[in-house]
Amino acid sequence: MLYIGTEDGIYRWFSGTPWPIFHSLQGRSIVGLVSPGGGVLAALDGVGKVWESLNNGLEWRSIPLPEGSGRPTSLALLSNAELVVSTNRPLALHRRLIGQPTELDPPSAMARARRLEEMVISRAKRLADRVRGGSAGAAMLEQPSGKLYGWTPMTLPQAASSGLPTAIRMLSAHAGVLYAAVGGEGLWTSADLGDTWSRLPGLPSEVYSVRLTDATMAVGTGDGVWISGDKGQTWTDSSVGLENGRQVRALEIKPGDSKVMLAGAAPAGAGEGPVADRRGLRFALYESKDAGKTWKHVTRGFPEVLESDSIADIRYLPDDPNYAAIALSSGEMWNTSVDGAWWEPLARQIQSARVLGVSR
Repeated sequence: MLYIGTEDGIYRWFSGTPWPIFHSLQGRSIVGLVSPGGGVLAALDGVGKVWESLNNGLEWRSIPLPEGSGRPTSLALLSNAELVVSTNRPLALHRRLIGQPTELDPPSAMARARRLEEMVISRAKRLADRVRGGSAGAAMLEQPSGKLYGWTPMTLPQAASSGLPTAIRMLSAHAGVLYAAVGGEGLWTSADLGDTWSRLPGLPSEVYSVRLTDATMAVGTGDGVWISGDKGQTWTDSSVGLENGRQVRALEIKPGDSKVMLAGAAPAGAGEGPVADRRGLRFALYESKDAGKTWKHVTRGFPEVLESDSIADIRYLPDDPNYAAIALSSGEMWNTSVDGAWWEPLARQIQSARVLGVSR
């Protein structure tokens, strides 16, 4: 199943259905969306609220952020069911177990929450002890004086050139490892629940999209697609054919066949900066069938160039990878049901499809 975060709530789409169907959170502008499957969902909305559901969107719960937090900007879900959220003004990272009670819940629920939090903190400390260099490469956060509402503060990546980062553009997680794209400072990783961070070497300074399989890591940047086969320690510039689209804002790897990739790209340099404005950048769709070694401009029904629109996200359906969907910032959606042999409109009535999430 594919979840579609839009200006007016969450829609869903799965193979065989002619168009997306409204799912939940009507009237909420969705800017972040993750799901590990099993009916668990977490979302960010445009007014700065964090939402979670344990029953596939039938019921949602608004989770307050720690007192004094800024607006949430991105989220990721770790394999141990911990939700990680970044905020700005002030810049911070926090994590909490999905479904964990808060200070607003009854005392019995709070007792369970404290035991869970102690367990998570203990595990994080054990992991941190194994990491050489202590907390090098990370900035410690001051403990908030107000209520945490079940959240645990995390450290921030610390860039050598500028100290604390100005923005965390994107969070992603895979196999228990957390990744953070820091504005102007590349891609950072943490394997100990955010206790320590290290910058992945050899990447451009602007990272917009990350896709991971067990064997392949692909990153869309302000200067092409970069691919690693050793968990990000070394990288190859895999951008032959992207000379007219070096700014890669959306990227996807086909489930079960990492040789096949899709990219939404625009000419390099246009609209770059702390605010990733994707409007009017002459986006186009590109495809690789040799693990990113070469790319070809895709039409086959898809517009040759998006003159006044942008490709916001791309996703394959994990349970039927012949299906793939593309969300445009205008709200249009395109799809293929024949493994990219032909693309056609999926929906034109949805208000600003911002983000796509898959359920396994």
